[in-house]
Amino acid sequence: MSQQKQVRDQWTQQLEALLLDIASTAQKAGKRYYIGGGFAVDLAFGGISCPHEDIDFAPMEEDAEWWKDWFRSKGYRISKDPDMNDYPYAFLVTNEKLEYFADVYPVRVEKDGTISVTHTPGYQGRPWWKGKSWNNVKQVGYKGQTIVVENYPSVLQQKVEHYRWHGGMPEGKHLHDFRRAGREPKI
Repeated sequence: MSQQKQVRDQWTQQLEALLLDIASTAQKAGKRYYIGGGFAVDLAFGGISCPHEDIDFAPMEEDAEWWKDWFRSKGYRISKDPDMNDYPYAFLVTNEKLEYFADVYPVRVEKDGTISVTHTPGYQGRPWWKGKSWNNVKQVGYKGQTIVVENYPSVLQQKVEHYRWHGGMPEGKHLHDFRRAGREPKI
């Protein structure tokens, strides 16, 4: 096994531990959230099947400061990357080496279940946020913990919209997510 593969596996193990801690904490504190991205796809199909780079974490906007404080209490640093500038509640979770553990995009849930993300006035938002619904998030059991995940068709549609916006075709981890779900990307 290559050194890079070992490091990525160790990294995924760290992310998995954080993911389980987030889920446990949210359950105990009564905080609503969901996990998106590759972890949502993997967990929808029973468990981790590949290395992961980060956690896509979507707590409620009204809980953004609470989660920032929680991450800080665990020794993490809170920052923002330039892609988050138009999203006032969004933040990154990093460590002292600035390795990043999670993208955090706090969300609002409208009465009809529509999920949205606050952005700066005049900004149209990224197209891949459209069409998400709280009514479609799922609870999955994993390693003795209940984890709330975005439904995998929504995650895959977000990936399609991402590639339509930026160009290209899914490859690597993104293509793996489609194959894990038994689908081919239609860009």
